[in-house]
Amino acid sequence: NFMHHKEWKSLEQINISRNNLEFIDVLDNFENLLLIDASHNKISEVTQNLPNLNSFLLQNNRLRKFPKLNNMQKLIVLNLK
Repeated sequence: NFMHHKEWKSLEQINISRNNLEFIDVLDNFENLLLIDASHNKISEVTQNLPNLNSFLLQNNRLRKFPKLNNMQKLIVLNLK
């Protein structure tokens, strides 16, 4: 799986917007992420655990309930519009 290479562990930003994604659970493997743009997808549930994340863009998805954002004390921007 290409997402498990150690070079990806230092990833700080990822833009996965407009990809018709339904799940983004694999992103929990990247604990150095600071920004995730997962807008304009088909995501219905979010249960991320990313302690360094400070921006999470989730607008224009199919969220059924407020995201479970465990252990995300550094989160500053959360867009659910």
